Amino acid sequence: MNQSESSPLLSRRTLILATLAGLGGCFVNELAQDRHHTNTRARGVLMQPEHGSLEIRDGDYERAIEMVKRSVFKVRGPEGHGSGFVLAPGVILTNRHVVEGNAFTVETNGNIVPMPLPMMHFPLVPTNIAAANDPNYSIHRFRADDREEDVSFRATMEHLGDGTRAMHSDMAVLRVPAREARDLGEPVRLGVPRLGMPIIVMGCPDDQPGYVTHGRVSRVVALYDEPNMRGTPCIQVDAGINPGNSGGPIFGLRKVRGADGRPQLIVELIGMSTYTYRGRNDMGGGIRADYIGYVASKKWGFPLMSVEDQARYEKEFPMAAVQRPTSRR
Repeated sequence: MNQSESSPLLSRRTLILATLAGLGGCFVNELAQDRHHTNTRARGVLMQPEHGSLEIRDGDYERAIEMVKRSVFKVRGPEGHGSGFVLAPGVILTNRHVVEGNAFTVETNGNIVPMPLPMMHFPLVPTNIAAANDPNYSIHRFRADDREEDVSFRATMEHLGDGTRAMHSDMAVLRVPAREARDLGEPVRLGVPRLGMPIIVMGCPDDQPGYVTHGRVSRVVALYDEPNMRGTPCIQVDAGINPGNSGGPIFGLRKVRGADGRPQLIVELIGMSTYTYRGRNDMGGGIRADYIGYVASKKWGFPLMSVEDQARYEKEFPMAAVQRPTSRR
């Protein structure tokens, strides 16, 4: 076979091979593009804090503070101050150790009060001396700007139907008079902490009427080993908690896409600042919000958690179960 006869055959063969190579190259390139896009989508999913949630950005923190700051307060008593927040209409929750040192402890629980003369006793209706003599607490609104005018009003300890104060673990309830309750913000929304969740800690450290630190949840379940808090579910965070933050809220931030397709920022209470570790930076924690809702519902009578949810909570945290009181004021 001479060169003139073989040339057309080689040309056709070269053309076919070139065409196949080109198609193969396009196919490989298309696969590479698909793989690139798939990897991009996978990274996008992995970057989300949870399925269906959107990423929290810097601007969301300012919006979150604006959304909840009317519900955060400084709580001042004769012996010191702490922080608090609106738990229910007309009700502020704070730490027990913020108010316990400020309250009277003398109570009369018996029906018979001894009289000065021998053998003479006079029957009386059970009286709670502490309820009649509890000092008022000064409540100051959280503010983000020192140029804002300070708003303050009075509050007293909440008492149950048996005359005891509404306290449990390191939690205490303050009642705001009805005429002043309208100055409170909305009750906080209760949520559940998640590991790594973005948070803001709000309160009044060092007697400042408004202060915010931010960070993330570092432990979702912790038990703080104090005598009056044994069995109390807590969380730990890496945001700054300082003296004066006690009783203030720890809010979790998450963002989802609403029904209209637009991003919606949700700010939920996930804990109450209660303790910090001395000599260590950014190590502190507080009582979990779901436990606050459980105690407020079962022990204090505020309808924040259904009976079914209370039963489920007791199964998850059997050490934290409380007794339901027979009555509430």
